[in-house]
Amino acid sequence: MKVEEMHYFGIPIEIRNFYRDVFEVYEIRERLGEEKGIKFYVYTSDHNPPHVHAIYDKYEISISLLDFKVLAGNIPNKNKNIAIKWVKENKDKLLNYWDNKTIVSSTNLTKSMLDSKELVEI
Repeated sequence: MKVEEMHYFGIPIEIRNFYRDVFEVYEIRERLGEEKGIKFYVYTSDHNPPHVHAIYDKYEISISLLDFKVLAGNIPNKNKNIAIKWVKENKDKLLNYWDNKTIVSSTNLTKSMLDSKELVEI
């Protein structure tokens, strides 16, 4: 499945974009590494269980940091195996980042346009 076609764990992209636009929700992507063209990210607004996103070309998977299973997405098998191996080798660093990012993400990263004092043109 290509990244632009993915639903975010069952939430259609149109609904996700609506919430982003109305509530100005921003997520910060932190790139934590790269291996053979596969880039590894953790997003500040992500949900449990702890996981990392592995992106290769136009493909993306989410890998659990607890049991290294693929939670969502699709990527060529060769790249999937490389990604899982990298996550296993970097588990401690990734879990440490995951634990600390929850503190960062609890700061006020959202602002509702409904609270705005200015008129918003639609």
